[in-house]
Amino acid sequence: MTTRTTIGIFGLGTVGTGVVELLRDMEQFEIRTIAVRDLGRARDTDFSNFELTDDPFRIADDPEIDILVEVAGGIDPAYQVVKRALSSGKHVVTANKELIARHGPEIFDLANRHHVAILFEAAVGGGIP
Repeated sequence: MTTRTTIGIFGLGTVGTGVVELLRDMEQFEIRTIAVRDLGRARDTDFSNFELTDDPFRIADDPEIDILVEVAGGIDPAYQVVKRALSSGKHVVTANKELIARHGPEIFDLANRHHVAILFEAAVGGGIP
């Protein structure tokens, strides 16, 4: 029996859509919830198999979710959602450079205090050989 890691994704733009497309068929992961800014927005990809919400705090507060993937960008509400997720014992993965630049020390301290990981990557020159 394989243990599946449950994931909540906050943001469904270009990066978030790519993350969903990458993870959706991997057996070791289950995408539990996807938080979006606009539930009524037309999308090119079919997300009907996923629970969509316009409340990203549902991901942070869901005890069944192991990892928050934050790809919404900006500071608000990403900062508060990430803090709540870390405080709730969730690992966080983000591509949000602005969030890390402004609040990195606080976020890393919070992750350490709750014994979870904060992982981040923002590809600068990622396509350079």
